[in-house]
Amino acid sequence: MRPSFIFIVGVTVVAVACSSPTDPSDPPEPTGTMLVVEQAAGLTYLVKLSDSSRMQVSQFGGPIVASALSQLTSGAGAVIGSRSEARARHIRRVEPSGGAVTELAAFASPVLVGVTELTPDDSRLTLSLGNYEGSSELSLFDLNLSTGAIVPLLQFSNGRRPGLLQWFSDGVRYLASVSENGLQDIRLFSRTSQSSAGTAITGTQCDNIPEMELSRDGRYLLYTCIHYVPGTSVVRTEVLRSYGIDGSRPVVLPSDFRGYSYVFSPDARFLAYTSPDDRQVWLLRLATGERRRAFTTDALVAEVADWK
Repeated sequence: MRPSFIFIVGVTVVAVACSSPTDPSDPPEPTGTMLVVEQAAGLTYLVKLSDSSRMQVSQFGGPIVASALSQLTSGAGAVIGSRSEARARHIRRVEPSGGAVTELAAFASPVLVGVTELTPDDSRLTLSLGNYEGSSELSLFDLNLSTGAIVPLLQFSNGRRPGLLQWFSDGVRYLASVSENGLQDIRLFSRTSQSSAGTAITGTQCDNIPEMELSRDGRYLLYTCIHYVPGTSVVRTEVLRSYGIDGSRPVVLPSDFRGYSYVFSPDARFLAYTSPDDRQVWLLRLATGERRRAFTTDALVAEVADWK
């Protein structure tokens, strides 16, 4: 999640000068279901884009719910989310249609639960775990959603810490932001390798990477790169960068684009994001640069956690 208050010295958006990867005539409108978190209102709900209908998700109300810890299963059949209760972090599965709730795991202090990410087949939830009272190092684990078993995925060492994580559709490769020596970059990892070094994505080194988003087809990466004024926590530059994976051309963003909590549509033709101007959810048609409000809400701040 983004910090509530931050001092910004300079904000820049980088747009790569190349043709758009999408066809402007197909489809005419975005489809699917969004998982929306309204932090100030303390609501989590689903929005069906075909008719803008809403369904509130029980068990995940309250401002402590972070969009980075809430996701939809394929077909928007269930919500996997995290909530803090009774001094513990609970991972739960909620069936919106009937309201059935399944407790998947619970972690009491001093366990530190980091970002979570569903595998493409919805069978496992990858999460980072650490210890407040230990070395503060985080490692990656897989939570089996059927059995509740938690098995190690990758042990980090040499001062490296995993941050954000995005799976490729093959369920083998994944991208993770990694902190090392006071800096962060994005690296490519694989289930078949136990190296915590990974393969660095060229040019992604930043002081902080608070957000990143990989398109469902694994071709396009967006990430926010922050550089601080040396020796302070004041932001010097904040750049939204676009990167093409495996030789793909990066998506082109309008030169005046500003947004956060961004999520690709399932077909990678649209980008949902929260505008810093009104803190509401907007849609960007990547082929044309057209922008419009995604839906109407009375919330002070609305963010898209997932889109399936």
